[in-house]
Amino acid sequence: MLYPGYYRTSEATKTFDMVPLETFNAALRYLQAREDIDTDRIGLVGGSKGAEGALLFASMRPEIRAVVASMPSSVVWQGFDWSATDFSQFSSSWSIEGTPVAYLPYDMPEWWEWFTGMTIAGMYEQSLAGLDGHADAAIAVEKVAGPVLLICGEQDQLWPSCPMARQLEARSRERGGPPVEVLAYAGAGHAVAGTPGEETDEDFEELANMGGSAVANNEARKDNWPKTLAFLRQHLGAEEAAH
Repeated sequence: MLYPGYYRTSEATKTFDMVPLETFNAALRYLQAREDIDTDRIGLVGGSKGAEGALLFASMRPEIRAVVASMPSSVVWQGFDWSATDFSQFSSSWSIEGTPVAYLPYDMPEWWEWFTGMTIAGMYEQSLAGLDGHADAAIAVEKVAGPVLLICGEQDQLWPSCPMARQLEARSRERGGPPVEVLAYAGAGHAVAGTPGEETDEDFEELANMGGSAVANNEARKDNWPKTLAFLRQHLGAEEAAH
């Protein structure tokens, strides 16, 4: 397994703005140069913004033979910084050779709306409704060279990962792309995927921080973690794929 650091690894990546996809290219070249790596069995695993990046990169590189994307995005989003109040300064989340990848800008609510019920997830839903005007921001999942597994929680309070997962599934089906499987969990949120824990764990309740209950997120993990390993084993021939 290989984890390419792409966010908050240097001064240049302290914000999630214009993150260079060359980082993933470098990781792919590294794997391809290793004698102990079967270059016909390279896959990508990513969650949240990492899922966005994984799907985007896989749509551009046919060497990627399978993708697992948890809490995925169906589009390339505008960049961000958690401490920012003015998002007009941000371009695309991702870049290629210094050029921004086409992106969907945020439809930011008025300042007072944040005090009358608007949430981060609501802002993303509102912004996603403007996709027709930014069609080039949609991730071309139909160009991924292998099967795709998407995992999401219906109670995701960060962004609408299940609606976006279904957008990806529909787009691939309509455009003759690879098979896309969606594992959606009714009571789970943005912590829907990963290795399951125990209810006695000190940080167990943190699983509920971004939607759903801790128990529901953990039960979802108990279900999708073995399915993730089985998916990678089936399509890449190993329990653990390079990613």
